Amino acid sequence: MIIQPIIKGQVAKSCHPFGCDKAVADQIDFVQHAKEISNGPQKVLILGASSGFGLASRICLGFGGPKADTIGVALRAGAFGKGRWHGGLV
Repeated sequence: MIIQPIIKGQVAKSCHPFGCDKAVADQIDFVQHAKEISNGPQKVLILGASSGFGLASRICLGFGGPKADTIGVALRAGAFGKGRWHGGLV
């Protein structure tokens, strides 16, 4: 099965879950092998943690030097534009 990308403006509306999983795993691996973050925060709330800078911040703080407890909150919009708030702990 070949998945064709569906992109509207800057938003990708289709993606392969294994590809997303691999991308996040690669970012975590990079952070774990990078220079350690010293004197970082211990507990962090990240708003907009589903992608971009929010996800990157959560990965750096949760898997980098300080190994902070993080809560990521993101608004997920469905096909019809109705958003639902989701949160998760690392």
